[in-house]
Amino acid sequence: MPLFYWDTRDLNRWADQGDAETITKKINGGKNGLADRFDRLARISLVLLGYRADNILQFQADQRLQVDGDVGPKTRAAMHTALVALTPGEAARPEVKAAPVTEEKLVPVPVTPPSLDAPWWKSKEVITPSVIGGGASLLTAIGGIPWQNLLLILIAFAGIAGFLYWRKNADRKAVANR
Repeated sequence: MPLFYWDTRDLNRWADQGDAETITKKINGGKNGLADRFDRLARISLVLLGYRADNILQFQADQRLQVDGDVGPKTRAAMHTALVALTPGEAARPEVKAAPVTEEKLVPVPVTPPSLDAPWWKSKEVITPSVIGGGASLLTAIGGIPWQNLLLILIAFAGIAGFLYWRKNADRKAVANR
């Protein structure tokens, strides 16, 4: 079954390029476990290339890469190229090439969302929908509450309603007994 899965999704094409990220996306539908997969791939590659599994610094130095101990895209591409070179004639095949090296660019994220810069009673995200939207915004607000919190709120309301019902019956009986 695993070979059928591999063949029907054309994963060998991506393996020939050493593109573990695309293989992960095609199998998992996302990047679940990608960091662990990169770490295991790097360790196995180092051993196959004759290094200790944890000696990434030596590999980077031998390949004239930036020696930082990080198995980034350039290091992974160099490992793939070195692994392909171990098999005579493999590098000459047109489908066998290193995956393109793309550096991920970090996107700056603001420390606090704009709505937290002002108190909630001055926030346009809270005041405007509740004034303009009426019941629709109330439903939206309730829909945004995690189900566990909503359950606690409902249990609290049920407890209060039960207490008030019990109290009303107790008062009614007290008045009837006078």
